[in-house]
Amino acid sequence: MRLTPVGDEEALSTSDEIYLCNVLPGEHSGDGRSIVYNIETLGQRGVAELFDYLSGRGFQLDLNNGAKDARNKVAFEKRELATAKLIGGRVKGDPAPPGHINGFKRTLKPFQRPAVSHMLHVPHAANFSVPGSGKTTITLAAFAKLRSRDGIEALVVVGPRSSFATWEAELSACLTDQNPRVVRIAGSKRDRARGWRVAQDATLLLLNYHAAANDLRSLGDLLSKKRCMLVLDESHYVKNISDSKWSAAVREVAPLATKRVILSGTPAPNSLVDLWSQFTFLYPGALALGTRDEFLQRLQDSGTDATQVVRDEISPLFWRIKKSQLRLPKPTVRKIRVALGQVQSAIYDALAARVLADSEKAPKELLKLKQWRRARMIRLLQAASNPSLLARYSNEFRLPPLAASGLPVSQLIDKYPEFEVPAKITQAASLVKNLAARGRKIILWTTFVYNIQTLLTLLRDISPLPLYGAIPASKAEDADVNREKIIDCFLHDKSSRVLIANPAACAESISLHTACHDAIYLDRSFNAAHFLQSKERIHRVGLKATDRINYYILLARDTIDEVVDDRLEEKQQRLLKLLETDLATVDLDSSEDVVSEEADEEIDFRETLRQIRRLSRR
Repeated sequence: MRLTPVGDEEALSTSDEIYLCNVLPGEHSGDGRSIVYNIETLGQRGVAELFDYLSGRGFQLDLNNGAKDARNKVAFEKRELATAKLIGGRVKGDPAPPGHINGFKRTLKPFQRPAVSHMLHVPHAANFSVPGSGKTTITLAAFAKLRSRDGIEALVVVGPRSSFATWEAELSACLTDQNPRVVRIAGSKRDRARGWRVAQDATLLLLNYHAAANDLRSLGDLLSKKRCMLVLDESHYVKNISDSKWSAAVREVAPLATKRVILSGTPAPNSLVDLWSQFTFLYPGALALGTRDEFLQRLQDSGTDATQVVRDEISPLFWRIKKSQLRLPKPTVRKIRVALGQVQSAIYDALAARVLADSEKAPKELLKLKQWRRARMIRLLQAASNPSLLARYSNEFRLPPLAASGLPVSQLIDKYPEFEVPAKITQAASLVKNLAARGRKIILWTTFVYNIQTLLTLLRDISPLPLYGAIPASKAEDADVNREKIIDCFLHDKSSRVLIANPAACAESISLHTACHDAIYLDRSFNAAHFLQSKERIHRVGLKATDRINYYILLARDTIDEVVDDRLEEKQQRLLKLLETDLATVDLDSSEDVVSEEADEEIDFRETLRQIRRLSRR
């Protein structure tokens, strides 16, 4: 495709040169005035950006047949996007039920039916419903309808590995197919190649974002040969507005899919910028949110009204079920205050005194101050939970053993297991055994992996199951022990009563509510997102009105546990309020271990110091 200025101008302007040759992959021709593009290198999204840029700028185009086809596709997508907004707005205003769905056997919840209608009517749609609302069920209902109505042949899901088992289970629960072919693209290059050889016969094809990027050609071939519904599950994984490998890959193959869908409970975890890549996947030729530069400029120009401006633009394209619409049975929260043993209390008090004394010498540089505060809060959390943690390297927080030489209780820390069992661990073990004896299944949460190992030994007579980051996530890793097998055993084996987990390893795409209604928290960090996610593992759509959900929260008296409890109450209410809005920047998958925001961290530490001062005056 050749691009030439109209008129007597001898050369392109500097700004044109920068955009057309640097931002887009254009090359000068021999005449020095024209720019030539390889249509395959440019891609459909690049063609869309080019035509948007050229609009009204006085260029003439010399288009070959491939370039003409690309321009026609862009024009078609722009019309499709305009139609989608009209239809989406109409469906949101009057969400008619989807009617009978051939091949679908599950009964949809009242709040799920309009979401299915929206996904069916909008050409390429987003569903941003809260975690636990049944986005997988909604998508499978739409897929079943599209199979009979529009000839869709296969459902291709790109998502985290932890979602694979859920998709497989839900496929069987939702569709009437007797033996649906499910193919996973996972594992080594050879394993993935075997998967691709049988992918053409799949009803459901599952692959993670890493595999999608590595096997882009194979994915593109499949989408070219079959009428596929391509779903990005937990689509915030490709939120990066720059051309990261994952986001660039899914946007490249997007035009080949007959139907495109994105699913996420938190589509904008950091800022509204996170939405650009996801909506560009939905409408790659039409550029639903404009070019990258245009979108960023629009956000900057809109200022405090940016959220409303963006929401108005994309509102017809997404559906969101809010937490309040789920009408789940209200859980019972029991807070159990535990007095520390004599040795543990001495260790905690000495450590707290040291934190208070050192607070006057805190670093001034911001990054060092953040690390300094974080380390001290983690130390106090460890001491309140299990002082043995202080003498070990913390894999969760990448924190070396506490150098206790400056403490008067250094020998107590080194030899703590010889003196006593931590009070909360004793209480947790007793509570677990009582609930298990009543036939209940229990998930026991702890922030620290060493606590999991300790509890496995303490509860060995009832064979608890562990779940933490070092355990492989799926069958694809060919490990005898992996998270998927463990979760399946916990859910379906009547003799498996107890699952001991840390929140970081058991967050998104994991549902335990069909078997487990009791959760015990041995300890918690200041991370409200982790806490909220962990609670939702057993409190989600599918519960009966008669189900009783119980949370048991263990709090060490006169320790940082009480500060954590107060702060989590406040942060949780803030998060829940945000989740009730149509579009908000909420990160429920935060990788930060202790706190999620700098301002929150400062308050967390300030409140911790206030408690230490108050207790020291007793």
